[in-house]
Amino acid sequence: MNEGPYLVNDAGDVWARRLPDGTEASVDPDSFGWRPKKSRVKAEQRRTLDDVRGLPGFRVDVEDGPSFIPGKRPSRSVPWLEWKPGTAPPAAVQSRNGVDGTLSYFDRLSDALGRVTKRLPGRPDRSPFLVNDFVGARAIRVHYEERLQPDGSGRVYLVTDGDGIKIGYTSSSVTARIAGLQTGNPRSIRAVVTVHGASVSVEEHLHKEFAKFRGSGEWFDWQPLVGLALAEGGWELLLRSVIGEGPDIEIHDVDVDGTA
Repeated sequence: MNEGPYLVNDAGDVWARRLPDGTEASVDPDSFGWRPKKSRVKAEQRRTLDDVRGLPGFRVDVEDGPSFIPGKRPSRSVPWLEWKPGTAPPAAVQSRNGVDGTLSYFDRLSDALGRVTKRLPGRPDRSPFLVNDFVGARAIRVHYEERLQPDGSGRVYLVTDGDGIKIGYTSSSVTARIAGLQTGNPRSIRAVVTVHGASVSVEEHLHKEFAKFRGSGEWFDWQPLVGLALAEGGWELLLRSVIGEGPDIEIHDVDVDGTA
């Protein structure tokens, strides 16, 4: 993915251009101008592929896709997939798997993935979203399906920003809750555990059990809880020891030590 005139970072976003003399010149992806300023994705809402894989309800499939050299948006519209070298968008998103859906352009792949994870929980009927990574020549299909609650109640969630862990309750989507928590937090927030079919009392019970590790509000110290989970043999066994065998516990794409 690093071959050609542009260099990309681990998120798949362009960050520099390779010059003919072999040196590198930094690039601000916003300068491509494919996304209007008023609708750009905030930095803290950008997502990597690993971030998306770690969100409840999401599944990602990646295959080869069309490749284009990105550049500033042309003053005149160009038919889909007919851009000349140096005039293409870095990324584009199509809802409904690219069939009779909406189309949006983005200056960063992480912007495109961030917008998808924000939109899909509210419009699951438009799943999957097809994310076109033109710089990396990848077609990324992002599927979303919210799990039904066994008793029609809510969810207790454990999420982490790598520093602390939040134990909260929601009657709607955990992914939507993460999006709200992400605003203003420069660290990427990822799901650790979702307890399905849970009540507020489950949240309160966990808060009481781990009270000595509480930081601020519903945020708790990460490392002590990881230590407890390791000692118990994993997050599920730790939570079962506290809340019993009733609710359905779903472990997400974060290992017990907090790494993806």
